[in-house]
Amino acid sequence: GYLVILVDRRELVARVARRFMPRLKTESEVATMHYLRQYTSIPVPEVYHYDANPYNRLGGEFILMSKASGIPLSQVFHSIPHNTLVALMENIAMLVIPLFGHHFPMIGSLYNGSSPSSHTAADFSSSLPTPTPSTYERQTDLHDAVTRLADA
Repeated sequence: GYLVILVDRRELVARVARRFMPRLKTESEVATMHYLRQYTSIPVPEVYHYDANPYNRLGGEFILMSKASGIPLSQVFHSIPHNTLVALMENIAMLVIPLFGHHFPMIGSLYNGSSPSSHTAADFSSSLPTPTPSTYERQTDLHDAVTRLADA
């Protein structure tokens, strides 16, 4: 994303979508952020404006959203003490675990429904790739890396 500083010094983020899955990706991303803000305690940006039309006057899809406060984790990750890193991972888990309590009628992406508080899921299950041994190897590698980090 791009940091935009307004005349009044307020900061916001402009996300410009690549030409992958026109409309669908942007609309689903906005609907997902709306859903998370409405039904969870996960701090997600507020969407101020978006345009999912890849042929708009700017020439591409975009989202204008609030900027998260604080320092990006990528800037301080390697200098965080182990006990602080463990506490950080526990805090992230406390945010993510409740997501498993949200149920949808099908696998797919969220999209805004006909009313502002309704969300629908689009079924993409028929186009999902079949898991391969390499898929499981990557998941196992990720699990092992996280476990090593927590044990370090």
